[in-house]
Parts: sequence; C-alpha cells; structure tokens
Amino acid sequence: MPTKTLQIPTTDGQADAFAAFPDHGERHPGVLLYMDIFGVRPVLEEMASELAEHGYYVLGPNLFYRHGPAPVIELPEHIGEEIRPAVVAQLMPLAKAHTTERALRDADAYLRFLTPSPRSAPDRSP
Repeated sequence: MPTKTLQIPTTDGQADAFAAFPDHGERHPGVLLYMDIFGVRPVLEEMASELAEHGYYVLGPNLFYRHGPAPVIELPEHIGEEIRPAVVAQLMPLAKAHTTERALRDADAYLRFLTPSPRSAPDRSP
C-alpha cells in the first residue's frame, strides 16, 4: 500500500502525519487512526496499511506534534517490563499536555484535512 508523510495545518501549527491508501486512484472511506501514548511508530503504520488493503484511506496524525515531529522520543523496538516505567515517565508530560481542548481542536483539523481529500470518500462503505 502506498504511504505518504503529510503536514496538517492546525490552530497550533503543523501536525505531521502519515497516510496509507489503496493505489486505485479512486476515492475511499476515510479512517482517522489515533496513536496510543507511545506515539507514531512502525506498528501503527503497519495497521494503517492493513486497513488500506481493505479499501480505506487512513490518516495517522502525530498527536504530540507540539513537542516535535514523530518520533517525539526514541523508542526501542520492544518495550519490556524492565524499561516500561522509564519510557512512560518520559511520555506522561506529553500526554498530560494534550488537553481535551487541544484534542478537540486537533480532531477538527484532522477531519477538515481528511474530508475533502481526493482519495477519501464521504460514504462509509469501501
């Protein structure tokens, strides 16, 4: 599946994101794929590609873009029990700064970007 790195204009700046989509040149239903606390990483891009294989245009924004482009912190390939507390301690300030108000403003920007995309369709069926 083709993927693309994007910049999405928001109230607070440019949010980096990735998109995965079928390569048919036609419009597809859009999916907004939110990251978890660990941020944008290869496993999320794999999930997006899998959804795209099923006929969806998938947008995966970096919710922590105010702190820099993804990856905001370097993550090991596997986050085992022995390092999880230290990794989560680094990420908690970023998560706490992502307030409800910011999340709603950002979601509006992501949906404004996704809705008129030449590759995403307004209906919900692939």
